[in-house]
Amino acid sequence: MMQYPVFPYVLSNYTSQTLDLSDSKNYRNLSKPIAVQEDCMASAFSDKFDYLRSEFIQNKQFYKDDNNGQDLLDNLPPYHYSSLYSNSGIVLHFLVRVQPFTKLFLDYQDNNFDIPDRSFHTIETTYKLSSYASMTDVKELIPEFYYWPEFLMNQNCYNFGYRQCNELVNHVNLPKWADGNTRIFIKVLRQALESEYTRANLHHWIDLIFGVYQRPTDENYSNTDGAVSKLNCYHPAVYKASLKSNCPLKQKALLTMVKTYGQIPKQMFPNAHSKAWHSNELQPNFQTYGKIKNIKFGNFIGMVTDKQKPVENQLFALASKNLGYQINSINHNYALPSHCALSSRFLHVLTDKSSFCYTLSSPHESNLQDVRKVKMKLWRPVFEGLKITLITHVAEKMLIGTSCGMVFVETVEIDLRNEDFGNDTKFRILTGHHGEIKSIETCVEQNMLVTGCSSGRLILWDLTNMNYIRKLEAGVNKLNLITIFPRTGDILHCAQNSNSDTNEPELKLRLYNINGGLDSARQVSGLKIHSICVSNLSEGQNMNAAYLGVEQAGSYAVLMISSWDLRTLRLLSIDTKPVFMMFEPAYLVIADEKKLFVYVDMNENCRKIASRQANKIISEICLLPFWLLNPGEATSLKKYC
Repeated sequence: MMQYPVFPYVLSNYTSQTLDLSDSKNYRNLSKPIAVQEDCMASAFSDKFDYLRSEFIQNKQFYKDDNNGQDLLDNLPPYHYSSLYSNSGIVLHFLVRVQPFTKLFLDYQDNNFDIPDRSFHTIETTYKLSSYASMTDVKELIPEFYYWPEFLMNQNCYNFGYRQCNELVNHVNLPKWADGNTRIFIKVLRQALESEYTRANLHHWIDLIFGVYQRPTDENYSNTDGAVSKLNCYHPAVYKASLKSNCPLKQKALLTMVKTYGQIPKQMFPNAHSKAWHSNELQPNFQTYGKIKNIKFGNFIGMVTDKQKPVENQLFALASKNLGYQINSINHNYALPSHCALSSRFLHVLTDKSSFCYTLSSPHESNLQDVRKVKMKLWRPVFEGLKITLITHVAEKMLIGTSCGMVFVETVEIDLRNEDFGNDTKFRILTGHHGEIKSIETCVEQNMLVTGCSSGRLILWDLTNMNYIRKLEAGVNKLNLITIFPRTGDILHCAQNSNSDTNEPELKLRLYNINGGLDSARQVSGLKIHSICVSNLSEGQNMNAAYLGVEQAGSYAVLMISSWDLRTLRLLSIDTKPVFMMFEPAYLVIADEKKLFVYVDMNENCRKIASRQANKIISEICLLPFWLLNPGEATSLKKYC
């Protein structure tokens, strides 16, 4: 952990009720080390360095006149700070609430937690000590501050004791603008890290930590030296080149210092780092979200980009296409019904009595008329009366949900050199559900699979080896829809029920993080859900959203909710029953039972951009021929068998 990744403090405002991410006053000075953010601290550290430098030069002359060898510990070079901004103690200080770091912390502290007042208990206090209130605390941050809210919570209920003010040390106290929500706090820090101010100044911090000002180069440590002028000199023991001594005892002392103080990372940039390149193609879409001003919402479907005109809560259908059948997915530009799944080499079609596998030359060639059929092994003789409820594809694996709660993972291997196209299938059975499989959702980006059944149980699996990870209990519901945010691995579960008194539909939303924790939940009355999809855009630059195709009293709409805390962003009315939805940044593809539409925002600029590609999008979506969709009813299959 001596080389654990280090990230900068970006924000400096942890005290106010609200936070404006466009105001530079709310950011730390990235051109200065964290310990000298205030002028008074810069003066104190500079005076300390001047004194140590005079002692060093005087002793250096003494050893030169005496003609004796000199070790580092005989005459320490001058330094501003006695410890480093990152070391194993700092990493464990921040991560003490989560295993395995809790055990490592206890080993580090002789099987005891730290003194409560000295523990990591408040964000405001931690920044205060690092930036101006302490001469010995010069901590920067760790990467977890920008993506992992759980490390701020004492979910394991450890007893860290009481502070002198009689306050129990439990979860980390957050700034007022975070409203006590660790997820909001981490999301805001990520936005601050990607802000215009940080992009314009981060190269200065890189120069201090990894670049040209990382270490002093002048033998006399004069003020003209880059590191000296930037007040960026640390105890000599943290520099790798200094860890040499002819005396075994002194060598051991140096290594002990490294374990305590930390070690400077390898210098990566010998020259000044360049400023981040910034594209001016799209102006950022800044909006207020709760107590946070100027959050980057992003420029994508449903987000307002034209501030000169009022918000129009409606989507506009630019193009449409007749399907003739109801679809539940689009893969390789093919519109697929619920009993079909398409991979890069195979098309699987399930019927009541059999399962067919069609080998493809290439689905990208839009040539599903020229295929060859292989009839796969039937599971019915093995599992009598088995009913298949769902089918989907990931890579060359076919995932089949059944009414008894089992999920078949079928891997099809077909030797395309064999003229008879004999097939070899390998399958595995995933168990753990107590009801009919209602949902199967895969996320290649996070290498995870989520299955859901009618009993309300969700099970997370490793997508590579299909190993069990954990289960989540969401309760019995009439309808369960699952989706995964690809960027974070967060799981959104939508449960449809009816009010027992009024018989009105009720929609329950639950947001689970990738580790299975329930981060947010809400209930919406009067809405019936039909479909769901999510955006997949860069975190920090956008606020990803979930799109829920809903119905209320015969009217249809798309409900946009935030991936941060399920807050409603917009309710967009449409004139189509949203049985299926697919997200693209500039548009939504929405289908009812018989027709496919491309919907765009009513904003005039959005319509102009999307209108150029809407018809092309529709024309590229291919339909499956009747004999492929209904192999049991089509006689023309004989010529392909």
